[in-house]
Amino acid sequence: MILKRTIKVFLFIVFTIAFQQLSGQVIIENIYFHQDNKTIVISKQSDSITLERKPFSIHYYGKKYNFKKEEFYSAQIAILENAEDTLSLNVGKSTIEIPFFEPGSGLAPGYNNRYDTVFISNTGHHYLIYENENEKRVNLISKIENYYEFEWKIKAVNYQDQNVPLSELKLKTLYFAIFIDGNLNGIIDTNELKVVTVNYN
Repeated sequence: MILKRTIKVFLFIVFTIAFQQLSGQVIIENIYFHQDNKTIVISKQSDSITLERKPFSIHYYGKKYNFKKEEFYSAQIAILENAEDTLSLNVGKSTIEIPFFEPGSGLAPGYNNRYDTVFISNTGHHYLIYENENEKRVNLISKIENYYEFEWKIKAVNYQDQNVPLSELKLKTLYFAIFIDGNLNGIIDTNELKVVTVNYN
């Protein structure tokens, strides 16, 4: 009787750990940079990576945007030229206090409602949403429990009012400020922000 109970407890712990690894916060909160066959996992609030000067994508987990229910789930991503612009990003700070995250600072997407060309700007952010296949700015890749995996493809940039392919970008470093407001309170809470320094070869 004791042995059976011990086995049941052991199996419960094993399955609980496995479930957390598949659908828990560690995976949900990570950001993934994909280029060619390489995947770089961003798990820390601040990290630095190196990419080639060619197209790549960013994968993240979140919830669907629902206008009718006023569930405005999104990923807000600002691409910055200067590291100094990231110094104001701290846990507990309201987006109202951050020029490139404040309400109304979302950059307008292109003619197809997508960000085919991304903007380097310290006054605005890319407002990435997915409501359905007709209303989307990112691609839906998969689903884990109540969260969805989304993909944002980056092929070219707009810098100083000029559209250039990544292969012709002169800057050596860009700073990606990635904010996913999971509870929609307009505050940078723990695990909602990633600041990624991207160095280009």
